[in-house]
Amino acid sequence: MTTPRLHPPDTNRPDTNRPDTNRPDAASPGTGAPPPTVPSAYRDGYPPGRAANPALADLYIRHTMLGDPLADAAVAALADLDQRTAHRLIDAGMERRDDEFAAAPPAVRHFFAALS
Repeated sequence: MTTPRLHPPDTNRPDTNRPDTNRPDAASPGTGAPPPTVPSAYRDGYPPGRAANPALADLYIRHTMLGDPLADAAVAALADLDQRTAHRLIDAGMERRDDEFAAAPPAVRHFFAALS
């Protein structure tokens, strides 16, 4: 098994002497602050986390930026429903109560189908 590259090839070279603000470990130029790609909720914890385990901290931050189109669409569809109905449909999908789940919006049904 190979280790995934965390940065584009040119940022892994030791002879690269330019700041690269696209890297999650790159501080804002001249400030020493966390990079702008770190979500604000993680700004305080990122520097000590990176000091303890740079690769894991970088990977964690990269994963905060990933989307899940099926889940995003399902949540958007559920947001249009009242809370009780949304919970009932989620439960029906999880418990495989197909007759009840048939009333779920298509995006919610697609999401659950992808989990199977």
